[in-house]
Amino acid sequence: MIEINGSCTPIFLFEYAEYNLIPGLTIKVLPFVFVSLYIAVFASLVAPFAGFFASGFKRALNVKDFSDTIPGHGGILDRFDCQFLMAFFVFVYMSTFVKNYKYKKLQEKIFNLSNDDQMVFYELLKLSLQERNIL
Repeated sequence: MIEINGSCTPIFLFEYAEYNLIPGLTIKVLPFVFVSLYIAVFASLVAPFAGFFASGFKRALNVKDFSDTIPGHGGILDRFDCQFLMAFFVFVYMSTFVKNYKYKKLQEKIFNLSNDDQMVFYELLKLSLQERNIL
């Protein structure tokens, strides 16, 4: 039988946050909703142009299809030109705007230490910051 551990903490995308739309109007929504919205808008408005770009590229080369892997339908690139653009967009968007900051990961690791080890880490960090005149 599989046991489910209910003590996991979700990343910030799945924790409700408040957003002020206009003065006096605040909504409470998951940040993941906005990420999904941005990707959906890009997929519906921009990704179809990848097919047009691929067609223009083929016309410039005077070829009908990129290959004959799928007879009558062209090659793999002919079937997946929009998906390649979407994969690239999602990768760039997620790694640029929706990254889990490194200090959060470090904080999680520190909190997993014992109390004594956390105090040792605190003293070492404090000394290091004092030596560099940050504190």
